[in-house]
Order: sequence, then C-alpha cells, then structure tokens
Amino acid sequence: MTAALTENPLVSIIVPVYKVEAFLDRCVESLLAQSYENIEIILVDDGSPDACPGMCDVWAEKDHRIQVLHKANGGLSDARNQGVKLARGEYVCFVDSDDYVSPDHVEYLLGLLRDYGADIACGSFRPVSGDGESFGSQPEEHVACFDKISSYKALSGRYYMPLVTAWAKLFPADAVRANPFPPGRLHEDEAVTYKLFYESGKTVLGNREIYAYYQNEKSITHTKTRKNMEACLQAYEEQYRYFEAAGCPPLQAAAAKRLLGTLVDLADRGDEVCREFLAEKREKQYLISSVGLKAKIRYYGYLLFRVDLNKLYHRIIKK
Repeated sequence: MTAALTENPLVSIIVPVYKVEAFLDRCVESLLAQSYENIEIILVDDGSPDACPGMCDVWAEKDHRIQVLHKANGGLSDARNQGVKLARGEYVCFVDSDDYVSPDHVEYLLGLLRDYGADIACGSFRPVSGDGESFGSQPEEHVACFDKISSYKALSGRYYMPLVTAWAKLFPADAVRANPFPPGRLHEDEAVTYKLFYESGKTVLGNREIYAYYQNEKSITHTKTRKNMEACLQAYEEQYRYFEAAGCPPLQAAAAKRLLGTLVDLADRGDEVCREFLAEKREKQYLISSVGLKAKIRYYGYLLFRVDLNKLYHRIIKK
C-alpha cells in the first residue's frame, strides 16, 4: 500500500566498505555533494584490511551526517543488513563503495516517489571505467510504472538490470528490514529485490542515469564461477517457492518459466552447473501446467536435441 511521502524525509544511504581504498573518497564525495541535504550516510567497514577503516573515521569527523560502523568481515549482505539496523531514515538507499552517484541522485528518486505516488523509486545507471563522470548528457526522459505483478515479470526483460540491483533505488526502510539480504550468498540482490517490489506495491523506474557503475574486471560481478551460477539458480528456485507460498499463480508460473529458460540458455552455452541441474532432473518440479507451451517446447527441445530452439528460431528469422 502506497504511503504518503512526508515533506522532507530523512534518507539513509548505506555504503558497505571493504578493500576499496582507491575508490572510497570518490564515493563519499559524491554522496556529500547531494542536492538533497536531509541524508545520513552509514559507512559500514566490513573488517577491511587496508586503509579504509581509518578513511571512514576521517570522513565522519568532516561531516555530522556520516556515521561509521566497524565490524568483523561478514560479506556484502551482512554489511548492508547491519547498516539497515542503524538507519534512522524513512527510506534506504544502497551505494557500493567503488561506485559513485550524480548530485541529484536522491532528489531525483524522491521526485519519482512524489510524482507517481510510488512505494519504490528506481533510476538508471551508466557503466564507467574511471573518475569524473559529469552525468551531463541524459537520454530522453521515460518513466515506467509497475504493480506487484508486472515488476517481477519485468525482471525477465529489458528492465532487468535497472530493476534487479539494490543500488540506484529508494526503498521504504521498514520493507528492507523485513527482507534482509542473505549473508554469505552471491546474487544477493536477485534474492531480495523481487520481494521488495511485490510487498511494497507500486514501483516507478525512471531512465535518468544517476549511478556510476564502476567496471572493475576483478569484481565478483564480472567473475563467472561455479559458486556464482549456483547462487543464481538458488535465487530463482527461491522465487518460485516464494510466490507459491504467497498464493500468486501468475508469478509462480513466471518464476518457473524464468528458471527453465535460464537452464536451457546456459546449458546450451556449455555451463556445467546448468547441465548438472538438468541431468539430476531437479527442474521437473517446475514444469507446472501454467508455465506455457513455448517454455515447455524449448525445454523438451533441448533435452531431445541439445539445442536451444529459441536461439535457433531467432537465427533462422534473421537470415
């Protein structure tokens, strides 16, 4: 249910910090440069072994809106969760410490909430490989609105990346507290954001690029490992069970279709984890009647011919 936005809500910006001494100052500077000033910045030092703990303390001395939590290393999810516990704001915003944001980051998201009567506001991002992004040039304005059903379905389409991430968004703080990130897991955003969309109600997505997503080839996001793929499939299975428990057949079917499509797509590309998943027949429980004929044809086509019929079809029509 959409709640009325208060006049000047406090926004808590949570920044997990671990081994980012080369990027931390850039990140914090962008947060302190926000045009919207009623913010608190929570730097969560996740047991970082470099200079980051001291850098966080120096920043806290410079601005009263910054507070620092030093804790033993527990990973990104745990750092975010601990930051949420300290947050006093009505809304929570997450920023990764090797990224940075536009000066109107918070102001733009609050404007979306207010203008569209939404519960969650999402902006877009631009990949960067260095410093100095001015955010000057922007695409032509486009805003998409989603209800609790369409927001999940949009995660399988062109809106996937702007919607699935925890960053570049404003979430109601209470909703995030009720849906913590799973500690020790990869694909932690995939395991949480869909719940926030479903339980909050109305989500608005603007295409203004307000977040600089730093492309670090060594980061976990750009590293394809077995653990990474297993966490992805685990998240998809959890989504199916979540909507099953919620009594939402349309999204239960959408989650099953998403999982089956991912398995076929990646198994066809040679992914060992997906091939093992299929070999063990773990996907059988997701072959519900409502998943749709096209999804079943694609699935059985792969089992019979070891070919992704969806890719084959698109190759043919392009000729």
